Amino acid sequence: MLARHADWLVPRAEELFDAALEHGWDDDRGGFYHSFDRSHEPLVTEKYSWEVAEAVDAAAVLFEQTDEASYRKWYDRFWSYAKPNMVHPDSRNWYTIVTADNEAVPTREGVAVEPGYHPIGACLDGVRVFG
Repeated sequence: MLARHADWLVPRAEELFDAALEHGWDDDRGGFYHSFDRSHEPLVTEKYSWEVAEAVDAAAVLFEQTDEASYRKWYDRFWSYAKPNMVHPDSRNWYTIVTADNEAVPTREGVAVEPGYHPIGACLDGVRVFG
């Protein structure tokens, strides 16, 4: 629990979570837009796996801190999106990027962060909170 920390942390985290859902979540196809303009129109329509992995983590921690059922529902919804769209069916590793329509984008050449880094790190809180 965050009981020893500043009182503003959880309310601010809730505000950021809500803003991410309002402006970044694709209600029609799932996933988060990487960035958007001042009118909240997507600038990059490809969806990166780290975004939904971090959302999984945020939903788990916010549920733990607030006991609000909506965070558990979002946790489940993020996983319902991630499993069929972000996770490779054979290797079980996460794709780095999918298109706006959730088709896997082949890994580009060059130095890149390993796709499994964010999902593993971010999802540990889900295991801790929900077992």
